[in-house]
Amino acid sequence: MIIAVHNTRGGVGTTTIAAHLCKLIQELNITVDAMSVDPTQELQRWLKPHGVRLIEPDRLSPQARQGDQSFAEVLVIDIHTSQVSPVLPDLWIVPISDRLAYEHAVQLSDALSGDVVWLPMKGRALDQADIPAYLKNAITIAPQVPFSRALRAASESSRLVWDDPDLAGTAGALALRRSLRQVLDTAGLTSADPALQLAPVAAGVLRDPQRLQPAQAQL
Repeated sequence: MIIAVHNTRGGVGTTTIAAHLCKLIQELNITVDAMSVDPTQELQRWLKPHGVRLIEPDRLSPQARQGDQSFAEVLVIDIHTSQVSPVLPDLWIVPISDRLAYEHAVQLSDALSGDVVWLPMKGRALDQADIPAYLKNAITIAPQVPFSRALRAASESSRLVWDDPDLAGTAGALALRRSLRQVLDTAGLTSADPALQLAPVAAGVLRDPQRLQPAQAQL
């Protein structure tokens, strides 16, 4: 399964979400790789202490992929603002933190192929009335992650909020875990037997050649 975290507005928390999502998937005993489509490569700083492998986008090319069975069960991609995903994900997570991020999310979601989850962040609460009628069948809304000083403190130092004993039990840390867990539940990744739900990323790509095409998610 391939999950991409993206919003064309910067500073909305895509890297924060991608890093915590990888950790939560690990906790569920599901193997996970990560990929950063971000010139700053910030995701590597977040995940290095947790042993999550970061793979380069060219690993997904047909030539590089041929005969390669080393992919994890889930690939999480962190996509920076105007960048394009190198592969079509099964699920898009679009963080929304303010009015401009919401406007970008509406335009972006119209151009995305696949299932889309809007993740309300900070003070931006969302409900079904916020989804335009033409997008209602494509979008679900995850539980809101409210503004949290604990999350901000962890983000400023590029570390997972769950790693710090002083922060892990805060309302913000628990809300983030609850919201991301629901996203994974919706995606079918949290069954008692994950093997029944998942196929390795490499096999998924082989089954569906369209997923090897760059995702045209530009505005």
